Amino acid sequence: MRTQLKNKGLFYAKFQISPGRLFASSPFPEGPHVPRFLPRLPPVRVLGPTLWCLTAASAVYLGCAAYEVRHDVAILKSRLPAGTSISYDDIGASKVTSWIRSVYSERGSRLPDILSQDLSSSGKVITGTIAANLGIFAACSAVPLLGYHFAHLPSGSANYTLFTSMFGHAGLMHLGFNMYAFYSFARPLARSKTFEGSGSHLAAFYLSTGILASLAQHLASIWPNPVLRLVPSLGASGGVMAVVGAFGMTYPDAPIGIVFIPVSFPAQSVLAAVALFEAYGLFIGKWMRLGHAAHLAGLAAGSAYVHFKGNERLWEPARRFAFNQMRRLKMV
Repeated sequence: MRTQLKNKGLFYAKFQISPGRLFASSPFPEGPHVPRFLPRLPPVRVLGPTLWCLTAASAVYLGCAAYEVRHDVAILKSRLPAGTSISYDDIGASKVTSWIRSVYSERGSRLPDILSQDLSSSGKVITGTIAANLGIFAACSAVPLLGYHFAHLPSGSANYTLFTSMFGHAGLMHLGFNMYAFYSFARPLARSKTFEGSGSHLAAFYLSTGILASLAQHLASIWPNPVLRLVPSLGASGGVMAVVGAFGMTYPDAPIGIVFIPVSFPAQSVLAAVALFEAYGLFIGKWMRLGHAAHLAGLAAGSAYVHFKGNERLWEPARRFAFNQMRRLKMV
């Protein structure tokens, strides 16, 4: 889950924000002597963070696609005669051209499975993501000042924290819950038809949806909950919820168990319940200390990615574009 930072004193001091202003605009002021609402809250930038997030998400997505294409080309070149010209169709994710088939049939060799990524590829991404979150949490615990760079404050933070806040966590329970959920849902999702074991595709999906979820949390500080502009947020749950949403759309009848509840429920029903809970927290239960906007945006992005066949409409075009540009630059 994405949560609000509990120990905010040093964070506010860095951005010259008075904690009294936060309590004055909170639904739960510290006492009757504190005004319930401030006449004016700090402004929140919209255009800059929005453009930054869209650019960053696109760059991450295209970068992962380019990495995978370059990897596929390297494998294919190692198994073909030197100097053989390669087109994108030769390394396409869904087919192998008859020309490559004829080359390998003449050699009497088994056709290499260069198109399907080994499942260890996605396994490395899952393990690496968890390791990165653990490492950053340990570093921030050892050097608290690093925490400024892994939490996003809508009214004061730089744009880059919209990305880095995905790797910050407020405590061991927060970290453990997010990583357990990510590990549980990312493994079966990686084997689905959408991702086909591609670690690069999974990384592109997780990171780009996480950035967009952070943007949603940022914009929620304008509407419907202006108090959020004074509350730093952090956590991996925007991307994790995207993974959960994609899982639910891919395996709608898969049973999902909930901690401390001895029964399981179909994934599609759990998705609907989570969406209602997050919508309630965002628009009605504003006292709840969770990043409901990020959760809801991640859930919607993940569900839409599978429903609208993001692998065909986004990933394949991104791979083709990356291949064409790298070929033009003579990188492949």
